[in-house]
Parts: sequence; C-alpha cells; structure tokens
Amino acid sequence: QPTWVTDQYWSNLFQVDSSSNQVYLLGTATDGPAPVKISKSMDGGATWNQTTTLFGSVKSNDSFETGPTPSLIVTANNKSTIYRAVERMRPPFHWPSDYEATCVYADATSDLLDKNNWKMAQPLPFNNSWIPHDWLPRLDDMGYLEGNMVEGPDHENIYNILRLNTRSCTVLGNKAVVLLFDQEHNRFEFDSIIDLPGGHSKFVIRRHPSTGLYVTLSNVNTIPTATDQRNRLSLCTSTTMKDWTERVVLLKDDTGFTVNDSIKYTGFHYVDWQFDGTDGTDIIMLVRTAYRGAVSYHNSNRLTYKRISNWQKLVQKAVEVDSREDL
Repeated sequence: QPTWVTDQYWSNLFQVDSSSNQVYLLGTATDGPAPVKISKSMDGGATWNQTTTLFGSVKSNDSFETGPTPSLIVTANNKSTIYRAVERMRPPFHWPSDYEATCVYADATSDLLDKNNWKMAQPLPFNNSWIPHDWLPRLDDMGYLEGNMVEGPDHENIYNILRLNTRSCTVLGNKAVVLLFDQEHNRFEFDSIIDLPGGHSKFVIRRHPSTGLYVTLSNVNTIPTATDQRNRLSLCTSTTMKDWTERVVLLKDDTGFTVNDSIKYTGFHYVDWQFDGTDGTDIIMLVRTAYRGAVSYHNSNRLTYKRISNWQKLVQKAVEVDSREDL
C-alpha cells in the first residue's frame, strides 16, 4: 500500500542508479525556513520509510528554503558527486533579500542517508554591487533563489544558476545570476548576470546527455510592466549555458482573457521535467497550472502532465520566437 512522504517540502526526486528501485527526495522539511532533509524509497517511490535531516533547524540562524530544482550528478576521475542547490534563509527572513546561495553535495556512491557524508558550501549573500549601474529604478528588494546546479561546457567547472528577483524593476524579467562553485575552498564566487528567458520565475535547467545542449522550460516575460507573468511556457536552449534563446512556446493562455486578466489568473509554472525515451528524444513535464477558475496565477487549481515528442526536431523546425508578442 503506497504511503505518504512526511515532512518533505520543496523537494526533487532523483535516482543515483536508474536501473534500481531506489529513489530519493531531497529538499526541506517544511515550507521554511527549515532544515534540509532527504528521504529514500526502496520500491520505486511506493513507500517511504527512511529519512534524515542533513542540515539546520526550523526558523533559526541555520535554516533553509529552496524550490524543486534538479539534483546534479557529475562523474569525473572515476568519482560521482551529487550536488543540490539550496538557499540559506537568514534572519529576519525577508523574501528574497535574506536568501544566501549555497549547495549540499556528497559522493553519489556513499550512503546518502548518513548526514556525515554530506557537505555544504559556505552560503553567499546577494550583493547589490553586482547590479549594473544602468538598471533603473534601483531595486530595494533584490535577491536570488531556487538555484540550479549545472555542469559547465568544459566538463570541469560546476555552476549555480539562480532565479533573479526583479519584481520592482520593469524590462528586467529575463535575467539570472551565475555563480561559480569553488569546490577546493567550498564556496561560491560571482560569475555574471545573464539574459535567461523567464529568469524572474522558477526554472529547471538540464543538459541533454548526448548533445550537451542546455534546456530549460521557463515563463518568458513578454510584458515589461509585469515581471510576474507566467501565462506563457516556452522551451529555451543554450549551447554555452549563458547565451539562451526562446525556441518554442509550449503553453499559452487561450481563455480569451484580456492581457491584464490573463497575467492575473493564468499560470503554467514551477515546471519540473525530465528527458525521456531512448537517448532523451522526448521531454516529460509536470506543470503547476492556474487555468480557467484559479483565484490567481500563483495559486494553481490543476496539475498538468504533458509529453513533448521528438523535442529536438521541434526546436530545429522552430524559428526564434518573437518576444514582443503579448501572450
């Protein structure tokens, strides 16, 4: 009989060995600020009876928040390491300026339920000096969150690409922050701010295993005065990890709402997805959906599952999307 996973929040599913029935959930224990927690299933996710608190406690100087962003497994020099970005939420817990970027990581072949096998990078606060001087108006509530651990194109460096909150500034809804992980010194260093379609809202970046192409499904901001816009879900790609192009609009509001009402009530967001099929020819995705009856774009009334068949052919046929389109 299937069981609930208790005290597991903002978590992502992952497997170290896709041929086994062992499945993990890694996230926080509550909505937060909360401890980082991992749970394990031995039967493909049907039952969950093993759990460990890895770091922190509830609403303290050592508390964390996150989103369901990917766990990254990298193999180098005959060693596999798993990385997962999280954010320390420091007192007084003001969203999002009190977030500090960090990650937890461990030898992927070790006992992941043993907290002694995990390390945490030194948390890095957001620094307003990173913001270009020509960004106006100046932002009082800048911050980053919901990071993605990503392997660089050189297969040597590991990065954290984070959602950048630009709510109080127009025309800046498509930006993200890139941090370089210095594993030798167990810390992050600021790398750059990049143009990433939909960077203001939560996104998931994965790298296609055979082509090396970086892919994200994101809420591209097309209305400069509405950085919270999530009524458009697009597939975007990059060959470099830093130069992104919106390729295909996957979901788009067809309710007939006005532009303002569509932004207010429709959301195709917080998407988690995986490459699927032989050599990752398809993409499967689960979408937190606010559509036809939701009280707001943020508070979903549906959970939508979809498959994109032969996504690479779809991208090859598509021309670059005109981001000036209203919806």
